[in-house]
Amino acid sequence: MVDKQQPRPRYALLLREARVRLLLTQEQLAARSGVSVRTIRNFEAGRIPFPRAASVRSLADALALTGDERLAFEAAALSGESVADGHTVPRQLPAAPRSFVGRTEEFAALDKILLAAGGGSVVISAIGGVGGVGKTALAVHWAQRNAHLFPDGQLFLNLRGFQPASEPMQPAAALHTLLDGMGVDPKAIPSDVDARVGLYRTLSADRRMLVVLDDAQDSGQVAPLLPSGPTCAVLVTSRRALGGLAANHGAHSLRLDILPDAEARALLLERLGHERLDAEAAATAALLRHCGGLPLALNIVAARAVSSTTTLAALAAELDEATDRLDALDAGEINANLRAVFATSYDALDADAAALFGLLGLVPGPDIGALGAAALIAEPVARARKLLRELEDAHLVSQPDPGRYRVHDLLRLYAAEHVDEDIGRAALARLVECYAQAALVASEHLRPHGQSGALDSAKPDWFDPPSFEDLPTALAWFDTEQQCLLATLRLADARGWSEPAWRLAWAQECFYYWRGRLHEHLTVWSIGLTAATRLANPALLALAHRGLGVAYSRGDHPDEGLEHLSEAIRLAEEVDDARLQARTYRSMAWTWARLGDLDHALDNATQAVRLYERLDDPAALAAAMNAEGWYAALLGRYEQARRRCTAALALAREHNHYSLEGGTLDSLGYVAHHTGDQAQAVAYYRQSLKVYQALGTTYGEANTLSRLGDAHAGLGEHEQAREVWQRAVELYTDQRRTTEAADVASKLAALT
Repeated sequence: MVDKQQPRPRYALLLREARVRLLLTQEQLAARSGVSVRTIRNFEAGRIPFPRAASVRSLADALALTGDERLAFEAAALSGESVADGHTVPRQLPAAPRSFVGRTEEFAALDKILLAAGGGSVVISAIGGVGGVGKTALAVHWAQRNAHLFPDGQLFLNLRGFQPASEPMQPAAALHTLLDGMGVDPKAIPSDVDARVGLYRTLSADRRMLVVLDDAQDSGQVAPLLPSGPTCAVLVTSRRALGGLAANHGAHSLRLDILPDAEARALLLERLGHERLDAEAAATAALLRHCGGLPLALNIVAARAVSSTTTLAALAAELDEATDRLDALDAGEINANLRAVFATSYDALDADAAALFGLLGLVPGPDIGALGAAALIAEPVARARKLLRELEDAHLVSQPDPGRYRVHDLLRLYAAEHVDEDIGRAALARLVECYAQAALVASEHLRPHGQSGALDSAKPDWFDPPSFEDLPTALAWFDTEQQCLLATLRLADARGWSEPAWRLAWAQECFYYWRGRLHEHLTVWSIGLTAATRLANPALLALAHRGLGVAYSRGDHPDEGLEHLSEAIRLAEEVDDARLQARTYRSMAWTWARLGDLDHALDNATQAVRLYERLDDPAALAAAMNAEGWYAALLGRYEQARRRCTAALALAREHNHYSLEGGTLDSLGYVAHHTGDQAQAVAYYRQSLKVYQALGTTYGEANTLSRLGDAHAGLGEHEQAREVWQRAVELYTDQRRTTEAADVASKLAALT
């Protein structure tokens, strides 16, 4: 946040430099800008605080008339700092590598592109080139050097477009990360891709921001991530030309080539010093030749030389002897010299670190934690952390976030070549089992009472399960691991490992249910249904159909949901599972209500209650009773509804079923509202919101907010009604619940 009360010497120096260089007196600048001579004099001397934004803009406008583009653009940027007021200002740029050299022409080209736009449109620069040529380093250095031109922040995102063992980041995930970086509450981020695009463009519309999108797969991956604000700039790196960005979005393309000989030598000089290079001139020349001007190769060689007493001549000899082991990722992008550089680093590892490095080349997902690494080698987590630190020291893994380790895409491919097929298969099977076991432990904090369905599986001897203190820590773990969990689920599905695939699907579905992420919710249950089909287990098939039915119904597809739920009922009856029948009838009730048939909804809820009354499951019985009471209320049977919901609330509290407590409080609020007790309705709804918000259940929160607005309106509290209805519309829109959003929007319009 900008503090306008603090002096800004940088701006004073800029103003003085511009005025002197352009031969303007203080009086002349004052006449052009409308700012007093006294203000300009005191500001340049650093005697007064940063003046109001309007004054600085006037000065910037005056400088724009002088014809000096660079100074005018920079002054305009500085005058726009106030745009950041009230917003999160992201500063996500990585630290610039110390050994960066050269690229003078490329810097000048990027500067020219930025200046040419003059702040009137989104500036898109696409840096292309082969892997390891330094695209990211150039982008980060330029961005760091020009960060002050973007006072509303800088976003950085690795799109993983060309990582051999990991899928490119999908637009939905990329937008989620960008919105999170801009300060949007993760619970408020829409599940629909188009809605995320709309929110992202809305938030960026009035900001002066820089967005760096690294390692893009193609133009289609980048297009949804372009901000709408005319004062934003986007810097994209990719191994492709991204012609679509140029044709459709006016992007400027900059092809990055290998370093010239002089700059390649300068890079080694920066790392190793004159004395060492001059002492082994012939070896230095050989290293430069073998690295072929590729910055990644040069940096790995330099790191090896710095971290040991190995001579440059010995390093050059190793490069000479290396044989081809790594196929080109793309024709002409990776040469044999890069393979040789990877080999010299790999050969310096001890056996255990080398084994882990090889296995890291096989893992799905964008990164891995120490828990997953431990599973790969069947060792304790502490041992895995030690080996990861050794690999990080050797520049073979990076740690962009605390405790999260990544392997560069080219190194992944090289690492995978060093793993025996049987050893690799066993390691991946352990990783899948590890994630399944850990996710099941975490999901115990999320899963409603009375739900079971995870196949029994003994804890492996090598696995030390993580512990989660409470619901927030379990949710935080899922938030961190969810991309890896989903990628691992897809791996298990592709390999036909049906039992762990089922456990992974079962463990993840509650997280996506709570977070309202409908697309992922459907994905896990689609794979879960495949796993259950392969296992030929009718009980699991019933659970999978029920899960898919709920997911489809929540995603505005109740007809498809009803089909899956009907099949779940049939299968549950076939295996004589009364508990599953009861749960599915309760889900059927909700789906019938979504279809507008409240009589069928009440009948199904009543059937669920009757089944649960024969079972020793009071928490589940309470959920069914609340459902029965809710549908009775919707049909105007308020006394029946109050009795059922009051009894359900007592059971929910007795058995610590917090999500049900929130639901029954909401139901009682509805009854109070429709029987004329608006004050009591507000009290119930407020209690319900407190529970939902503590749990992070935005789906239920949206419903309660909508009904709370009704109660406030009934009391004549129009401002309170407007506030909660506006929040309800936001949540409904984020969740793609268009009908509900339209209903509440119409209430807002009528209130206005």
